[in-house]
Amino acid sequence: NMKKISRFLIQDNVFTGVLPSLRNLPSLREIDGRSNRFTGVVASQKGMGQLEYIILNKNLLTGGLEFGPGELGSLKHLLLQENMLHGTLSHSLSFLPSLRTLNISHNAFFGTFPTSLKNSLPNLTIDATHNFFTVSEVFEERCAPPSLSPLSTLALLLSWVWLVGRGCQWPFNRKQSLALMMRQAFFCLIGWACLLVPS
Repeated sequence: NMKKISRFLIQDNVFTGVLPSLRNLPSLREIDGRSNRFTGVVASQKGMGQLEYIILNKNLLTGGLEFGPGELGSLKHLLLQENMLHGTLSHSLSFLPSLRTLNISHNAFFGTFPTSLKNSLPNLTIDATHNFFTVSEVFEERCAPPSLSPLSTLALLLSWVWLVGRGCQWPFNRKQSLALMMRQAFFCLIGWACLLVPS
């Protein structure tokens, strides 16, 4: 009986075309179609309220993300990295109250990242790297570089000059002695500690 299917696993193939409609599978909990050549858009469908996993990374999906209230209330993991998705990130993601993991890295989304997601979905883990998002004002305040005094700047510069003179490269080479690594780490800490010196 097709209505009892709970997992639809077709990953790591060369399927092409638009992902078929699965709305006639009311017991479906997982869709895994990663590493294929599916095209089309990601669209939720009514009648899939039990779905918990959508794994469609490494395909050729396009368009944005739009979800309606009550359509995917059980969805926990949405993995769409390495596609060709684009557009702004919609606030409709807040209609996914059970969402725990959102990976949309390596796509072409742009605009301001909706910081409201962290308020409406406090347990959500997001990977949105390698897109074209701008930093919102909320994050600008948190990410603004500290103001350095001349003394701080000089101390930081001298610490790095010392490391370069010792032939230090990051990450440390395994052949370096423990003593040298400790000295290098010590001088790195001195440089960064000087950031705390008030301007």
